[in-house]
Amino acid sequence: QWIRVGTVSGTGASASISWGTAVNFANPTTYTGNNEMIYDPDTGNVCIAYYNNTTYLTATCGTVSGTNITMGTPVVLASISVSASDLVYDPSADRVVFIYEKNSTTFNSRVGEMSGSGATATVTLGTEQTILSANVGTVRPVYDPDNAKVCVAYIPNSTGALDVVVGTVDGAANSITWGTPATVQAAVNDLEPTPNGMRATYDENIDKMV
Repeated sequence: QWIRVGTVSGTGASASISWGTAVNFANPTTYTGNNEMIYDPDTGNVCIAYYNNTTYLTATCGTVSGTNITMGTPVVLASISVSASDLVYDPSADRVVFIYEKNSTTFNSRVGEMSGSGATATVTLGTEQTILSANVGTVRPVYDPDNAKVCVAYIPNSTGALDVVVGTVDGAANSITWGTPATVQAAVNDLEPTPNGMRATYDENIDKMV
């Protein structure tokens, strides 16, 4: 799997992107999927979480310089089948939160702290925590800056409903405390387009998750 860095320049019809050299962040013979990425402004690193059919759920951090990026050593998040995953950065705790469904049985999270740069860029992980026992097909986390909370929208395959759970990160312990899940709407599996296209974001103008 490859990543490229580009510099945007110009405006209007003259707008363009100048690309650097593509860099491989995973074994080129290994399939990857569920690729998601965040930026950590504290360390200046990016972090990519991806499904890897050799090591399963993996995270790799890297540092951008100009139009180049240098990746660190991959870190395994879960050595078991993962079908839904995403990540979000919590700037109040300076931590990245990984959300994933594991082995079609549990909905989990791990909190990580990024450090280093370039080839030494890495993420130090806290203990895996179970949010609930459920087979989850779609996961979308967002950060609420007004309340310093991580909000996760997800769809349990057993109900097909759109549920949300809210957590508070403890940076010192690399952990997160989750509240009680709430149902936003029942049977979203009956809606079009498919719920796999579900997205979530936070509107800071009205202090609401959308």
